[in-house]
Order: sequence, then C-alpha cells, then structure tokens
Amino acid sequence: MPSDTMWREMLGQGAALAAALPVLREEVRGLPERAEGTTVWAGGCGDSYFAALAAKDAFRERGIPYRAASALALAHEEALGPMQGDTVYLLSVSGETLRTVEAAERLRQRGVATVAVTATHGSSLELACASSLTLPYRSLSRATPHTGDYLISLLALVLVAECAQPTPFASLEAWLGDWEESWGSTCRAASRLAGEWRLRGNLYLLGGLGDEGTALYGAAKFHEAGGWPALAAETENFLHGMNYLPGPEDLVLVLGGAHRGAKRAVEIAEALRAQCSTFAVLDRSRCPEEGTATGDVLRLSGGVPLFAFQAAIFLQALCWFSVSPRVKDLEQPLAERPDGEVRRAVQRRLLKEARLFL
Repeated sequence: MPSDTMWREMLGQGAALAAALPVLREEVRGLPERAEGTTVWAGGCGDSYFAALAAKDAFRERGIPYRAASALALAHEEALGPMQGDTVYLLSVSGETLRTVEAAERLRQRGVATVAVTATHGSSLELACASSLTLPYRSLSRATPHTGDYLISLLALVLVAECAQPTPFASLEAWLGDWEESWGSTCRAASRLAGEWRLRGNLYLLGGLGDEGTALYGAAKFHEAGGWPALAAETENFLHGMNYLPGPEDLVLVLGGAHRGAKRAVEIAEALRAQCSTFAVLDRSRCPEEGTATGDVLRLSGGVPLFAFQAAIFLQALCWFSVSPRVKDLEQPLAERPDGEVRRAVQRRLLKEARLFL
C-alpha cells in the first residue's frame, strides 16, 4: 500500500464523523439510562483509553459523575473501581483487545453493567458485555498511526454525555459543516510547525485534565509511525523534574483546552522558551488573543466538546508532516529499521499471542 494511506484516512474523517453522528446518537438513546447517584466509567487500552480520558470535559459540562480508567485498572482495582449500579463503557475498535475483554469478564462477575464500544459485531468484547454500542466506521488500514477510529470512539463517549440532557452539543454539527475550512487551517499550522522543528530532537506533549488524554494520543501517533521519540505528561507533573529534560533541539507542545488550562498553557510555553522550542494549542473560547503571546500559538475555535477533536486532528497532522518525509511507507513504519522485525515480534508476542489473564 502507498504511504499516503494515513493521509487519505485523515482526509476522510470529516465525512466519517458527519455520517456517524446521527447513527450513534440514535444508538446511545437506546441504551439503559444512568440511575441517579451512579457513575459512568470508560476505558480500554491504547487509543481507547486515551479517548476515555479526552472525553472528561464533555461529562463535566453535563454534570455527570465520570471516571476514565485503563482496562487493567477496571479489571483489577475492585475496591477503587466501578460499583454495582455504575455503567462501564469498554472501548476496543477490534473488540479483541485481551486486557479489555478481561475487564468485561471481571466486571460482569462483580455485577457491574458493561457496554462494549466496538466496530466489530460478534467480537469477544461484545459477547462479554451486557450491551453494545457499534461504531459505524472502518479504517482504511490498522497498520498506519490510527486516526479516524480514535475520533469515532471519542464521538461515541461525547454523545453518551450529551444524552444526559435534552439539548445536544450543537457545535458538533456546526464544526462538521465547516470541516473543509477547519481542516485546512489546522493542516497549515501543523505543516508550518513540522517544517520549523524537522524532528531535530524529542517531542514533549503536555496536557491537564481531559487534555492529558489528547497529549497521550498525540505521542502514540509518533510511536506508531516507527518509534519516534515523543513523551506525554500531565502538565503540572511535568514541572516537577521532567521539565529539566528538554534542550535546544527539542519541542514542548502544551495543550490548553481543558477546564481552566489555557492561560496556564501560555504561561508554561512562555517560560520554557528560555531552554527549548515551545508551541501552545489553545481553546480560543477559554483564552482569547488579548493578553496572551502572539507567536508560536494555535488558537482553535474550541469549546466543549470540540477542542478534544480539533487538538487530536492537529496532532495527527503534525505527525504526518513530520514523519512522512522520512518514512517511505507508514503501513510498514519499522521496515527501514535493522531490528524492525524483532520489535514487531515482541509486540506480537505480548499482545496477540499471550492468552493469560493476570
């Protein structure tokens, strides 16, 4: 397959989201209602876990008690995890992620209601859960850094939050209706930053609250693209020692869209410029241009829940523009590494061939 598969999938995300929106809205309305005094949980592994973290702001906006957790934590932290009466949304596009299926089995044994969020009918996860929410999406390739399936997973969780009140998140339709302009401006900003940085050093992605999930997702794209060095951290924890790591060749990118996070993102980006390159991605609705730095900043139209989608798309594009000139085929990102097959074999052994639950 040509190296533009990731690009073509990115290009198609607007149409895919627009088509999925009414379908998922209808599906969510058919799920059991949350009982008063209970908590909604969501989690999974990899991008599915990151989507659960990134959905926090949508649930906070609607006043719904919400927790995001990894599949491992959902399966094994019984005293700290979901209780009877709570609902747990378990995400896995394939429906076959070992640890997520294990979480579903263990939660069912504890009498906790579970909902499988997957694109695969009849998957192990769907069979292990009491209910299911089917993602109406098929990616062009599961070998390239994942793009559309992450946004569809995030959309499903945002619509679960939306359903708690009769008023929909109308900004979703408005954004998707203006997709071409939004996509174009985001790509131009990502291309410009990638051209300035040129993968000279390490990438550090910072985000607090829901933005932490987006930061983790962005770092994962660089990992999936062949193991490029990208580290994600919770914004405030980064300042307790990890801030000593970035040097003149490195780039620190700070996300400022989550609750009260935009002005702090500007403050951190401005201070770190003394030791490395920095860039801030901000929610314009939370941090207007007045009184903030004018350079090295991307202001997205934002608001809840749009910023989580828009920032993720920017990070997808940053990955593409940074890595694609250096990797011939992003469906085989390790092909040019001498030990690429060894690395693939290790992952395959740990994720695909292992069958033991903890």
